[in-house]
Amino acid sequence: MKKNLFLFLLSALLSINLFAQDTTRVIRNCFWLELGAGFVENTNYSMIGSSTWFHASHNNTLFTFRYQNSVEYLALFISPVERAKSYALMAGKLRTTRYIQLSASAGLGLSKGVYRGEYLYSSGGWLISSSVYESKVYQIVNIPFEFDFVFKPIPLLGLGISVTGDLNPKQSTLGVYLKAGIGLYPTERALKKAN
Repeated sequence: MKKNLFLFLLSALLSINLFAQDTTRVIRNCFWLELGAGFVENTNYSMIGSSTWFHASHNNTLFTFRYQNSVEYLALFISPVERAKSYALMAGKLRTTRYIQLSASAGLGLSKGVYRGEYLYSSGGWLISSSVYESKVYQIVNIPFEFDFVFKPIPLLGLGISVTGDLNPKQSTLGVYLKAGIGLYPTERALKKAN
């Protein structure tokens, strides 16, 4: 899993360099808010998650604040349930047309959460028993990254998909989110008006 996350990060950095080559299709200053839901994977567990993004762009440079909250969804009769929160500040590059927007970004963030350690004991009756594990809490600086595809069917509205990740030595994650957003998205049409 860590090898895959490393490859995603390397791809993100290469994508940022590629996006930096084209500055002709992006309006100067834009901002928008997005909400999403999706799945998050780690070497130990699968989670469902929600995410909130605030984006601001200047020319073809993208600045993003991202908050993600994830909870394990296949943890029946297991304690503790694994969970994670992530805060990220990222910068990247974007490319846009009137209806499509692509971006890649990376930055610094903070991850915190709870994960299971060693098995301790079982509790409950003979029909239903619960396995109890050591509860481990972590809080660590991470390297967040993200690839976005957004479809902009009408002005001020975006629908998209994000591939997100957080690299850290404790609990690196990789997620896929479906999202919807509202705000002033960069568009080709807006660029023509700006020039």
